[in-house]
Amino acid sequence: MLEALRTGDWEAPIFSHERAPEMAYGLFRAGKISEGQFVTHQFFWAARTEYKEALGFFPMLDGGGLTSRARALLDLPRGLTEAAKEQLAAKLAALPRSEQYVLQASTHEALQADPRLGVADATFRAFLGMHFRPPEGQAWGLVVPSFGLMQLYLEARYEERAMQAVPEFGIAPHESILDQIGQHRRVVVVPYPGIDGVEEGDGMYFGKTYGFLHDFYHLDRGSSIVIPEYRVLFPLIFSAMLRHKREFQTAPGEYVWVWQETIDGLMNLETDSRELLTYGPPPSALDCFEVDFGRNSRRSLVGQVVLRDMLERRGMWEALGVDIPAWERRLK
Repeated sequence: MLEALRTGDWEAPIFSHERAPEMAYGLFRAGKISEGQFVTHQFFWAARTEYKEALGFFPMLDGGGLTSRARALLDLPRGLTEAAKEQLAAKLAALPRSEQYVLQASTHEALQADPRLGVADATFRAFLGMHFRPPEGQAWGLVVPSFGLMQLYLEARYEERAMQAVPEFGIAPHESILDQIGQHRRVVVVPYPGIDGVEEGDGMYFGKTYGFLHDFYHLDRGSSIVIPEYRVLFPLIFSAMLRHKREFQTAPGEYVWVWQETIDGLMNLETDSRELLTYGPPPSALDCFEVDFGRNSRRSLVGQVVLRDMLERRGMWEALGVDIPAWERRLK
């Protein structure tokens, strides 16, 4: 396995061994392969296990940069600029050979065997198709990037706004996810035998592969529609909600939907204020917060709670660059 990873030979029979995940983890723990190589192995293991009609593993690079297949994958109307593609190729060339690949698979047979996958397949294959064009003529084509390619793609597309992927076994608690978002990072689940609870989320069944592709979706959304200055405030917004939880419980009808919807929105980087990045000048963190939690929003109680928390814990908010008097003038 070590030799196959060194040469990028993803077709090697060792990867079909029933204990391949344990071998890969052992190599990682022994320092023989990088974390990215181990995570990529698990990405491809999941897809290989779940979608047995695998179309193949294809390198993104040859001696002269991106391969013609790689350029076809990245040739999208709103995709990377030529300069960004060259930047991606240069950084990808510095990664281990096994990280320079994508897996292309068909989901058709798996969907027939397990219709529960239908919603996730329709949702996330459509999302991936906006970033990695599936093979021409393959109506059911699914492109699974390596972990390294996933991260470098985000950086090439969003530059300083790109979030960093953090590999994680199992389901991370809310506070851990929000703390990471405040540091411009977010978990990506690592599929592994015996890890329970990761095959469902966001009201749908993921299976093995769409679990981590779903996390890539949220990383992409966070990088594209939530400005970094706003992301750093998410842990304190969550903390303020916890400190004033009683107010959500006593306000009629507020606790169930305002509380849960707000936390889900923060963790999944899905905010109403994303519209501000589509129209008008670049927004500030206050602009974004006012849209999401101001007096005219659907969750004005959150805004009231956060403003009170700012006055009680000035130092914590000011340390993150919050001009509290300006926030008071806008939000009161």
